[in-house]
Amino acid sequence: MVCLNAIMQNILLIIADQLTFDAIGCRGNQYVHTPNIDSLFNNGVGLGRVYSQYPLCGPVRASFWTGRLPHQTGVVSNGGDYQNKDIVEQGIPTLGQQLVKAGYHAIHFGKNHDYGGLNGFEQLPREEVAFNDPDGWPLNYDSFWDEGTTRQVEHYFRSMAGKTLDKPFAAVADLNNPHNICGYIGEFIGEHDNPPYPDGPLPPLPDNFAFDDIANRPRSVQYICCAHRRQAQTAGWTAENFQHYLAAYYHYIDMTDRNIGRILGSLDESGQRENTTIIFMADHGDNVAARGMTTKHTSFYEQTTRVPMIFSGKGIPQQGKWLDDGLFSLMDLAPTLCDIAGTSMPDAQPGHGYSMLPFATGEKSGQQRDYVVSQWHTEWGYTIEPGRMLCSGRYKYTRYLEDVGESRGEEFFDLEKDPGEKRSLIHDPAYQDELNRHRQLFNQYLQETGDDFLSHSWQAKDRYRSHALGYNQHTGLCAPDFEQMIAGK
Repeated sequence: MVCLNAIMQNILLIIADQLTFDAIGCRGNQYVHTPNIDSLFNNGVGLGRVYSQYPLCGPVRASFWTGRLPHQTGVVSNGGDYQNKDIVEQGIPTLGQQLVKAGYHAIHFGKNHDYGGLNGFEQLPREEVAFNDPDGWPLNYDSFWDEGTTRQVEHYFRSMAGKTLDKPFAAVADLNNPHNICGYIGEFIGEHDNPPYPDGPLPPLPDNFAFDDIANRPRSVQYICCAHRRQAQTAGWTAENFQHYLAAYYHYIDMTDRNIGRILGSLDESGQRENTTIIFMADHGDNVAARGMTTKHTSFYEQTTRVPMIFSGKGIPQQGKWLDDGLFSLMDLAPTLCDIAGTSMPDAQPGHGYSMLPFATGEKSGQQRDYVVSQWHTEWGYTIEPGRMLCSGRYKYTRYLEDVGESRGEEFFDLEKDPGEKRSLIHDPAYQDELNRHRQLFNQYLQETGDDFLSHSWQAKDRYRSHALGYNQHTGLCAPDFEQMIAGK
């Protein structure tokens, strides 16, 4: 456990929803304007290889609030009729409970979607504040909730000005954006004319925009468009339509950064900035048009599973650099915040998280673990496509239960030579030894963590998969729309 100071410091955790690891200025992205996030980085340190253990809001949030894998919390979907809203068992310790026991005022603002993982935090009701984008970009509840959340956090911090706190705070500013990009797709379904914004050059498509290797991928990946409404809605899009998608995504990131600036400004007004450790992160990423994919669903590519993680403020060296030599998981969040607070998560078991704090402070360096994992089961229950990812640093192995087709449900990538994951190496003779080693690591992971992945079954009806391969070839209703129509919803 790292002791930052004998005086208990405050904690401010800022979370973005659906922000991929390199969609911020301090990662070299020239198409976003994120001066406030960049300032946190320049006055702190970033962990560059942090992975989401489930690229979907509900499961990953229940996981990082408890420091346990999704199969250990039981939260394996975004809910709906598939899963009740309070599935995290009362006996599972949560971060909020441990912070309160350590003497903190633990308070959460904004997006929850936690399935009981936020137990222990004081949770303020979300406020929705509608407004119009001056440049005409489509806005929805994501942006409206963020305005309400930002105002609540500003009020909370400003109310501290000139006062002595009875106890330190552990405040969470949980923002929805850039999740508004999902609503953007819904405004431009199928073939369409480009919107009149932005006023300027469009961002370029990624160099892995073409999905040339799709025939060599698991069927669960090949037919994401048949399981995920937002991917299906992009059928018929042109390359320029995808560039507008990227421009919209970056616009919602810019909005997020402005709200972060307001939050940090109110923290300054509180007089508590100097005694506050600040952490910025995201719950999962976005495909950002890689392989012609949008948002997130079923797959484990870098864009959806790798997220930013920045430490700044009290006790953090002002290095302004990324530490890319260690593997971390969002499961590490709970033990990290407990470490800052001088406590720990109880009942740690294999597969649970570790504290990132010693790496952020420079006390440790290098690898903390041999691999990180990520999971998938379903979004709403309309298709069941269990999958797992194991990344050992240079290599990434994925396995899906639907093991038909050329890939037999597997993918294998050399991220050092192929960071864009353009070519799966499952059938490459030169990589068979490494592939088999990772299969063994995967089996070891299943045994050590009690993951019952192999006991599940997949469910995806052929009626959704009648079109030729390629997301742009999608026709007809996707599974969620079809099943809701049948159910009369």
